[in-house]
Amino acid sequence: MSGKINSSDDWYKDGYSFSQICPDEATFKTNAETYFLYLKTHYDGRFGKTRDEKFSMDTNENWYIIEQKNDLSDYFGDNPSKLYKFYYVRNNALDNGYFVKGSVWIFEIRYEFDTDSDGYKFQLFVESADSSHNGIYKNYYKMG
Repeated sequence: MSGKINSSDDWYKDGYSFSQICPDEATFKTNAETYFLYLKTHYDGRFGKTRDEKFSMDTNENWYIIEQKNDLSDYFGDNPSKLYKFYYVRNNALDNGYFVKGSVWIFEIRYEFDTDSDGYKFQLFVESADSSHNGIYKNYYKMG
């Protein structure tokens, strides 16, 4: 990738965003493979995708199990655009069997069309997984 880089530390939930023009989907996938290998090397046993465990509509709380998968394709989605989404654990401390607040973060990369630049961008987002974007739902995690 080359060209102007945009970044911001003013993202949801104390997060960070980065974007840059991406020449094609193959380049996007190559970058996804590189990040996946990084997570496998540095967060083995402490990253994965989520599976619903339970939820409470009364208290707006969700409990998830993070399950590590061995294939990059297991992390792929296409809503709202082509993306890979990983949950990773920065702190192993537990409270009542779930990671303490601030422990689980989301690492998401997208291949998304940008109307301002009239092309596709590689976008990277890092944010706390403690709550939903609107702050209404609280989330709790444990490894599966």
